[in-house]
Amino acid sequence: MQNIKEMLPNLSSLIIKNLESSVTSIYKLNKEHRFFLSILQDNPELSSAEYIIYPNINGNTDKIFLTIDGSEILSYEKNVSEFILMPCEIDFNNTSISVNNPYANSLKF
Repeated sequence: MQNIKEMLPNLSSLIIKNLESSVTSIYKLNKEHRFFLSILQDNPELSSAEYIIYPNINGNTDKIFLTIDGSEILSYEKNVSEFILMPCEIDFNNTSISVNNPYANSLKF
């Protein structure tokens, strides 16, 4: 499992903090699925997207598409089908989270 900072060196510190605190999740994109291809037709800049940051809190609709190095491509408010989301194994290597924190086990996928 790769460390998030090694895997996505251009990822913003705010996104990393949101991932570490389970406010958001990160997924690999299934770029061959018809739902992704449909989004791609309207947003051709997503051809270089590899990951998506997905909100875990109700009411937050912003999804962020990322390149392979973690650079942000597009903030997207429309619905995204779960069929384009694939698990992504990333080690957050976060030693500042307490063992007693209820989110401690969710930091490693």
